[in-house]
Amino acid sequence: GRISDSILSDDHILITAATFSTYMQEYKYIEKYQLIYTEEDTLLLKVITQETDLSEIEEMMKKVFGNRRPVLFERVTEIPNEKNGKYKQIINKFERVIK
Repeated sequence: GRISDSILSDDHILITAATFSTYMQEYKYIEKYQLIYTEEDTLLLKVITQETDLSEIEEMMKKVFGNRRPVLFERVTEIPNEKNGKYKQIINKFERVIK
């Protein structure tokens, strides 16, 4: 995967889409998700779910990525595919340079 498909944790560990998906598999009530690392240095998780309480996912994300960045949730009815027909699980818009 490309760097744009990954997010650096507070501990400088590169979290890839594949790594994050192993954490998300635990939450069977999430039909589909997309994690966006925004330009504002915030983690935005778009989710398709009927579940109202997402606090355990927020706790997991703070364990994985650290406590420095805010974690926001957005309930959506669809997550569109890219032009190639696939959908991206992680989009890094912050693009912190990884060295």
